[in-house]
Amino acid sequence: LETGNVTNALWNLKKQSALVPKRFDVFVHLGLSYILAGDSIRAFTAFSNAVRLDSANTKMYLSGVQGTFLQDRRDVERLKKVFLRIDPVGNKEENFSPSRK
Repeated sequence: LETGNVTNALWNLKKQSALVPKRFDVFVHLGLSYILAGDSIRAFTAFSNAVRLDSANTKMYLSGVQGTFLQDRRDVERLKKVFLRIDPVGNKEENFSPSRK
């Protein structure tokens, strides 16, 4: 994902998620990759899996990495919509900022 090759990142992360299905961080990166690919439905599934595995750490981890990967405002809006569907009470609007690094 860091190289900007979303197709390659998706392939690797899907493989990783099957090999280590208990790692919430793999699902966070898979969700981010789907956001970058414009696939909000699959992003929702990946983020839901991450939250199911470790809700608190998923939110903290995501707030730390989102600014690194999501530079386009449309990607941030997609992420916000997906995460607000997962947890409408615990996710505040101000947690989604592309300038976070």
